Amino acid sequence: MAKKDTEQKSTGLRILAISRNANFSLRFNQAGYEFVEVVNDCRRAVERLEDQTYDILAVQNVREFIGQIEKLRERDQKKIRLLPFLAFGGRQKGIVMDAIQNGAADFATNRVVPGHLRRKIEHILNNDIPKRELSDALVGVLPKVLQDDQIEILFWPDSPEEVEKLTQDLTVAQENEQKKKSKKMSEKEIESVFASADNDKGKLIINKKGLVENDKPIISYDYKHPQRVSKAQQRTLENLHASLARALASAYSTMHRSVVDCDIAFVDQTTYAEFIMSLSNPSCSYTFTIEPLSGPAIFDFSLPVAYSFIDRQFGGTGGNPPQEARPLTSLERTVMSKVITRTLHEFEMAWAPLLKIRVSDTELETNPEFMQIAAPSDTVVLIAFEVNSQHASGLVNLCLPYFTLEPVMGYLNPQTWASRERSGSQRMTHSQIKQKRFDQLKGIPAEVTATWGRGSLSPEALAQLQEGDTLVLNTRADDPSIVFVEDRPMFLAKPGQSEKNNHAIEIIRALSDEELRQYM
Repeated sequence: MAKKDTEQKSTGLRILAISRNANFSLRFNQAGYEFVEVVNDCRRAVERLEDQTYDILAVQNVREFIGQIEKLRERDQKKIRLLPFLAFGGRQKGIVMDAIQNGAADFATNRVVPGHLRRKIEHILNNDIPKRELSDALVGVLPKVLQDDQIEILFWPDSPEEVEKLTQDLTVAQENEQKKKSKKMSEKEIESVFASADNDKGKLIINKKGLVENDKPIISYDYKHPQRVSKAQQRTLENLHASLARALASAYSTMHRSVVDCDIAFVDQTTYAEFIMSLSNPSCSYTFTIEPLSGPAIFDFSLPVAYSFIDRQFGGTGGNPPQEARPLTSLERTVMSKVITRTLHEFEMAWAPLLKIRVSDTELETNPEFMQIAAPSDTVVLIAFEVNSQHASGLVNLCLPYFTLEPVMGYLNPQTWASRERSGSQRMTHSQIKQKRFDQLKGIPAEVTATWGRGSLSPEALAQLQEGDTLVLNTRADDPSIVFVEDRPMFLAKPGQSEKNNHAIEIIRALSDEELRQYM
């Protein structure tokens, strides 16, 4: 009987999910929950909460949406703050801890099975999870990438005895590993180490206590989630693209005709398969090739951002996305082609201090599964830009495969980066840069036109003109002529004739600002 009551409670549960994947509701349907509504950002979630009542909030890719959830809580959105919060994401410790610190009641991996998901939701609704703080001691014994059973100890869904036992096991394993590193060796063991060691003498060091130390730190390596880009290199990439974020904010504000903020949300590395799974379907993703690196990359615009540009281009407020996700039409693709062209131009400019690059072979793809630019297990660097306008917000993701960045990885160390910046600033003085720009302008042709008289004539009088008629102009015979460069008035000049009997002009002076407005 109790089982039947629980089943009725579960099937009648109303779940509001925040995800860019329209199929995210299927995992809840498989667990027996029928009433699941999926929205693609937190603003839409708040709008739905104003109209409907829900029992639980589920958020996929919690690191992507955590900034939006934090802002909504700061604005005292009670409905979203009081709603139980179930987070989904990868198994990295940082992602799990972000979810905890931002009020998640429980956490599930993207590969959670229906039965396990059902138990988690029941735990949340029945308040079976004790309110406990995340201690520094517990975080210290956890590995960087957590297994599914280790994730459980962060959210306490099981009994305290099981949690305590798992914590002790992790502590004992760490102590045993530390003992192995600091174990004293006998003379025979030391001799055997030297006998089996290579000729490279810099690998092992014997200290005064007879302990064998390694001159390089031992780093655990996860073959499923390889960390091929160091934290220092990630920070350098973040600094490099911070200038891109500022340039995009200016460019997007011009194209959007309103104030648009653009900041770096996060810089992370993951596998290409996980990146593709995080994208919505349909999507607005552009693949392109970076020369001379000869490697591909992806710019992905979240649909709220893309439709905001499209809506503003046709005179809207920039906050009217379609009710249902759909691929871009041919007219909408034309609008977004201008946005991606400007984005890639700013991307090239941002990389100029590191390497002069050129972007080519830009293509739009609306189905992420068709973007096969890398193997599923390949490491990629993901740089997410948070774009906020008055009526829409979302992420613009830049995906750079490791093999694309590999030729320049040596330049991404902080010391090398700082030395290149100093040498770049000292290479040319201000006057040299100015002269270089003048030299570049010398080879650009420009059309020059001189006008000797100006006047106005009605269409009727113009139609009645005949040969021999005299026109009275507004200028005097001794007035200087106006010199136009292309279509812009620039100088006052005196008409004349050259030695070869060609028409010529003598420049008198440049036009003032008031005169420019007069002759435009």
